[in-house]
Amino acid sequence: MTKTRKEMITIKYENLKSELELYIDGSLFPSLDDYNITDIVYYLNLYFPKNGEEEYINTIEKLMNQKGIQINDNDFTTVTNLILDFINFLNNI
Repeated sequence: MTKTRKEMITIKYENLKSELELYIDGSLFPSLDDYNITDIVYYLNLYFPKNGEEEYINTIEKLMNQKGIQINDNDFTTVTNLILDFINFLNNI
């Protein structure tokens, strides 16, 4: 059975949220319980326009500061890589 784009994005997003929970307390991104995946993709496109990896990292850092999320440098690198992988997936779908 072939999955739709929406289903693929939803699965990837759920995986991202689960993996992020291993490194950060609190939620960096909206919940699928509160928002539709299309709304979340729109939100992510606003925060992560195709500006390049350095801008993405700056945006992640700003979002974490706004939400009061503090993590060590190693975890920040891991979290950033997880988010970058997801953003790249969205940009290439």
